[in-house]
Amino acid sequence: MQPRSRLAAIGAAVFLAGLVVLFPARVAYHWVAPEAVRLAGIDGTIWSGSAEEAALGDFYAGAVGWRLQPLALFTGKIGYAVTATPVGGSFASAIAIAPGGTVHFSDLDARLPIAALGGEAALAGTDGRVALQFGSLVLEDGYPVRAAGAAEVTDLVLSALSPSPLG
Repeated sequence: MQPRSRLAAIGAAVFLAGLVVLFPARVAYHWVAPEAVRLAGIDGTIWSGSAEEAALGDFYAGAVGWRLQPLALFTGKIGYAVTATPVGGSFASAIAIAPGGTVHFSDLDARLPIAALGGEAALAGTDGRVALQFGSLVLEDGYPVRAAGAAEVTDLVLSALSPSPLG
């Protein structure tokens, strides 16, 4: 390879790497985000950024931050370290998405009111808190298929049974 063509190849690689690292998160969100994901107040890049508000289906969080984990690309996944502050709780996890849509959570640590989970978990008259600590959790089509960790429910209130906490 000629020295000029080698320099041109290195220059093109550096340009592409810079484009990926500095690509605005706001633009990427509008291009590739699924309909179920809603973000507002987006700041930063696809490498590292934040949003003032986020919603995923029924799950709402105030502030969300992310940082790309480039080593996940070597496993064929897109990976991010994500932190969020849902109302009355906290969430932190490394999240990797495989090409088929399978979502892999690792080092998941979340403390939330049951109502924040939405859907079937937030039945009318149900209240309490849930703490999730999973070393690994895998979701396919939105359902857990593999998990290693613990979930703890505290101060559970089922108003149909009793107006006071069950435990």
